[in-house]
This record gives sequence, structure tokens and C-alpha cells, in this order.
Amino acid sequence: MSLIIPSITVATAATMLNAILTFIQYTLGLALVAILIYILPTVNNANTWTVVSREIQASSWATLLRSGSAASRRASFRVKLFSKASIPTSILIAMTAIVTPLGLKEGPILHSATALHQASYLPDTSPLALATSPRQNFTYGRICGATESLPCPGNGDNWNTSLISPKIVQRFNSTPYGPFSMEFRQYFTGEYGYNITRSVIGTVESLILREGMFVVDGLIVDMGKTPGIGLLNHTIPDNIPNDRGGFVNLTKKYPSLERNGQNPNVYQHAYNGVVLSNLAAMLSFNNMTRNESFIGKAFPLQASDTYFMPGKATNMDLFAYLQNATAFKGLLLDSDGLCRGFGGGDSASITNISVQCGLFLGPPRRTDGGDPRVPAENLTWTQSLHGCATASRASIQRVQFSLNETRDFNSIQAVSRNLTGPLLWAVEKTDLNITDVDLLWGVVDQKYEEDLMLDTIQNDYFYLPAGATDIWGEPGVGNPSPLPALSSSRVYKTAASDVLATSIVDYSGQSNYALLQRYLSLINKDMNKGTAQIMNLIWTDILANNVLGTHTSSALLAAPNVHSVTYDLIYAIPLLLLLIIWVPSLLTAVGLLSSKVLKISYIQNLLIQTSIGRVVMGDSALVPVEAVGPTTGKYFFLSRILV
Repeated sequence: MSLIIPSITVATAATMLNAILTFIQYTLGLALVAILIYILPTVNNANTWTVVSREIQASSWATLLRSGSAASRRASFRVKLFSKASIPTSILIAMTAIVTPLGLKEGPILHSATALHQASYLPDTSPLALATSPRQNFTYGRICGATESLPCPGNGDNWNTSLISPKIVQRFNSTPYGPFSMEFRQYFTGEYGYNITRSVIGTVESLILREGMFVVDGLIVDMGKTPGIGLLNHTIPDNIPNDRGGFVNLTKKYPSLERNGQNPNVYQHAYNGVVLSNLAAMLSFNNMTRNESFIGKAFPLQASDTYFMPGKATNMDLFAYLQNATAFKGLLLDSDGLCRGFGGGDSASITNISVQCGLFLGPPRRTDGGDPRVPAENLTWTQSLHGCATASRASIQRVQFSLNETRDFNSIQAVSRNLTGPLLWAVEKTDLNITDVDLLWGVVDQKYEEDLMLDTIQNDYFYLPAGATDIWGEPGVGNPSPLPALSSSRVYKTAASDVLATSIVDYSGQSNYALLQRYLSLINKDMNKGTAQIMNLIWTDILANNVLGTHTSSALLAAPNVHSVTYDLIYAIPLLLLLIIWVPSLLTAVGLLSSKVLKISYIQNLLIQTSIGRVVMGDSALVPVEAVGPTTGKYFFLSRILV
């Protein structure tokens, strides 16, 4: 059990603790002597007065009252009791002073009350930021039409313009969470004679090996359990492949695919692609049927692909590497579209969401019990093959940051993010086909819920609509909105040839052992979830290198950090025992003095009369009791009666 004390450092706490203990020690001694004097009998023998004198003269009363002032076997019982109690009390005080501070340690950083503070732009100096194109020359725009120029949504019949309709701009600018808060990180100005910008796709600084949530120029990047970005301006293959279950117990039922618009079942998309991919793969093995395979069945290798290098993870198209599949070319041509759930001739709308499909050949795992870091000939390895479907969705989240007092971009720590909503999401309403346009999407004001130019939905999340980028695999010009879909497409094109062709970093792990080990750790924890996590990490890394957010806030809700101290209460046991003695002693002494039952003048007089000098010189008021006789050694203190 620990006690957290805010707004204090360890040094301050230790100082305060020592001060408290000193005060207790000082006042406890005074209190005990005051009580001793109160209970002191009127008549005492010489030994008793010796003990009383020792206790009183050794206390702080002599100093406070500026008084001029040792055998105890025959002393009064009450006096001996208080005299002996002072020894364990002194030991307890010493133990308390030593043990009590041991429970102190630095506590967590706490937050004071939240208040609105002015904010200003903080530039990033990382390689990613240094390679970012200047923002002032960025121009939004778009060109619609796949084979011929067509008017874009909101532009009426005017096809000869790259400008986005002011009405569309007005609607999507009604909140800060629209398409115009996102820009290309690097761009080229001018395209097809139009004054618009074209994205330069590439990787400046790969972030995939970083973990947790952090900030980069224009983005909040999460490489944790749920990878994503937030927009904000601040294997050894054998020569003979064996069936490990891929063609055994296959379903004979054609896979269903429900098109639920903004409530998609992405698993159905992936399962659809896997079933059709398995069918095409069997056809490539001399039209093999479902009943011809068993666990461990060997197949002749039709061809060797130099891109499948040892020790790497690879993504590929669903059917790109199948051989002798001429018996079912129609299936090959249509299956990718069947998995995605849309084609270029379908209508561009809020219900046709962007889905990308492909296969993922997982990182090689050694199965003979040997060390995977020591590859050699004639070893046994395995790789899992997964059919995947990817859909991108957007959400609005509240992010909490931590920042020290320096204006250093690297000191910004992204602490947490929480979903806000539901919000009104919108996408342009158009008669154009998917192949002709990349639709604008984002959050709009509630007043546009029934707007004729928009399709809207009230939801926490929004699945991005399919567009021309999904069909052509290349980014549009002047419109960063389809970049998430482009990143999904590039996730399935990270084989060696595609890396060279598209300037995308090598995500296979072939040349980066640390990356390969991260893949393996994710797969070993959970094969299916680990595979999805790998895909999400690659997607996040690609997108973070090619987009940034431009929305900034001039004021932010901030809670200044305050230091705290954590104290382990087990170290407070000696202090607790000391308090049990000190509190009642102090209250008793204060009560006696404040009620005049015990007067300060009496204590002062007793100090004077019990001083050694007065006793030796016979000047003390301590005299024998004549009624008892001088042989008994009984003395009393006259001031007890006189005061």
C-alpha cells in the first residue's frame, strides 16, 4: 500500500519529515516532564528528588525557563516509571528518524487542474520533417474521368477545371476534420497543364521498428496494438512443396459476401479471396481436386521465383504467382474484384468502401528445434500463407500529450487516445463510377445531414469510399484523401521487384534482421492477429511517410504537471507507534497547563529548587519533614504548598 502526495519532491518531503520528527521529539520531552511534575508526590525521599532533578534539568524546560540549575532504586514508583519510559522513547525516536524516510521515493507526475492555454506551432527537426515540402505552395484540386475528362462532383458540366467546387469546400470545411486538413508530405507542382500538386510517394524515414505512440511532423503515429495515424500539425523454401493443410478439408460451398456499406464484414472479404485463391492454386497443380490431397502430400515445383528469397516475409497479389492456371482464367480475372466487393464500373458512393485483397507469406519459422539465427542447409522451416483483406477507416479521437517545459519537439510524448463521437460523416454524392473519381470525405456540421450534395452517416467510424486510386493503384493529383487506400494497395506490393519500382522501403525483413524478429514475435503470440498487426504496421509506416495533417489549434486545454512523492506506509510503523505516545502526552500536558492545574511558575520554581548548586549549598526549599523525622530521609518541596 502506498500513499501518493502531489506537488512535492523527495527532498522537500524528507526535510518536512525530519522537521516533524524534531518537533515531536522536542515537544514529547516537554510534555512528559510536565506530566511528571504534576504527578510528583508532595513528600519524597532524597533519591526521588535526585531522579526528579535529573529529569527536569535534562529537559528543555530548563532552557525555556532559563533556570540556573543520579541512584534511583528508592525513588517514587511514578517517578521511576517516567524515568525509565524516557529510554525506550528515545530509542523509538531514533528508529523513527532512520526508518521513516526510507519509504520515500519519486511518485508519478500528476496533473493540476485543466485550463485553456495559448498554443503555438512547434517545428519538427527530424529527417521526416526536413524532407517535407513547404506548405505554402500546396494546391488542392482533382481531375475526374478514367479514359476521358469528366466534370467532378459539384462542378456542373464543367470538365475543364481542376478546381474543387466552393460548395463542396464549404461543406467539408464546416469542421476541422475534413479532407482539407490533410496534404501530401512531398509533392510535385503542376500536372497535365493544371496548377495542382501531385504526390511523390516514397519513404524518408521508416518508423516500423518503433513501438508505442509518438509524434512526428504533422502526425500522431501509433505503432502499438492498434496501429494508425492521427492528422495533427505539430523463409528457406524446399525444392518440393508439401501440403501442410492448405488443400485438405476445403469447403465446397461458394463463399458469400455481404455488402453492408459502412458496416462491412472484412473477414468475409478475406475468406472470399482465400477460397477462390485456393481453387485457382489447385487448378495450377494440373487441375487437382479437393479429394487428391492429404497432409504431407508433395507437389512438383512448377517454377522458381527468385523473389522468394530465404528469410523474408512477402506480400503478393492473390493470383500473381500461380502457373498453368489457364483452365480458369475467368476466375483469375474476377476473383480479386470478388474479394474487394467492387469494380471500376460500380458507382462511387458511401456504400462502396475501399477494400484491398492479397496474400501474406509470413516470416520463416524453424521447426526442427534449432536456433533460427543460424541458418544452414538441410534444415526444416515453415511459413504460413494468409489470405487478407484490408479496409481503412477514419475516426476522431482525443489525444493526450505530455510535454516538459522546453520547446523541443522531441520532448512531446503521446500518452493516450480515446474515441469521440458519434459524428456526422459525409462523402460526395455523384453519378460517376469508381474508376473515374476519388471522392472527398470527412466530418461535416450537423446542418448538412440532409444536404443534397452529400451522403451522410452518423457513426463513430467511417470506412473510406472506393475510388480511382483503388483501381489504378496510383495517387490522384491535388487530392490526398485516397492516400490511405493507396497505402493499403502498396502493402500487398512489397516483393523485391515492387520495392525497387515504387521506392518503398524493404518490409520483407530480408535485409533487416530486427524487423524480421519483430514479425516473428507478433506471429508467435497469435498467428492470425499477428499477421494482421504486421500488415497494419506496414500500412501505418507507408502512410506516415506520405501524408501529414495541417490543422492546428491556437489554444489547448492543458494541465501543468506537478511532482509527487510516493510513500510506502510499511516504513511508517515506527512513526505510528511514536504518535501513539506523543499525541496523548501532548494533549495531557496542554490540558494541564491551559487549565492552570499545572502552572508554569511551579515548573520554574521546581527547576530552581532542584538545581544541584542550591541543594549542595543548602539554599534549596527542599527540607526534611519534621513530623516524620530526619532519619527517614523524607523531604518535601515547600513551593508545592505555597504556589
